[in-house]
Amino acid sequence: MIRSRSTAKLAKAEDISAESNHWEFVFEPYRLDPTREMLTCGGKTVPLPSRLFALLYALVAADGKIVSRERLSLLLWPDGNVADGNLSQHIYMLRHALGKSGSAGQFILTVHGKGFRFAAPLTLATATRPLFKRLAASAAGPENLGERSVSVLG
Repeated sequence: MIRSRSTAKLAKAEDISAESNHWEFVFEPYRLDPTREMLTCGGKTVPLPSRLFALLYALVAADGKIVSRERLSLLLWPDGNVADGNLSQHIYMLRHALGKSGSAGQFILTVHGKGFRFAAPLTLATATRPLFKRLAASAAGPENLGERSVSVLG
């Protein structure tokens, strides 16, 4: 189910049962899942180091607004000990990672003197994933199907 950002609502606690709905940001051909800290393209995981993921998420979550270099630097390096070129290098690496499946220029724009902006059209999608996984009944056979084990997925 895909909704625009303005109409998206989080699931109520009583709606959560054996499955959990969470939101993913969709910008074709990618899906950004902040809950699992995962970026996928065409169903395949795009490996991103944690700082690149945090950078992408910060830009996407800004909803098309400019995010200053200072804010991004503070987010990625909270202790403040970072060289000025590090953020530029991380933007470059993120553009490179996104560019493997399309034109990275369509995603991240540099706003000279101000910062960066995520420019691709975004939609929010609900992604359903099971919270619990039923383990196979014992190898003894179908007579043990009434005694099922449940384990939490991590």
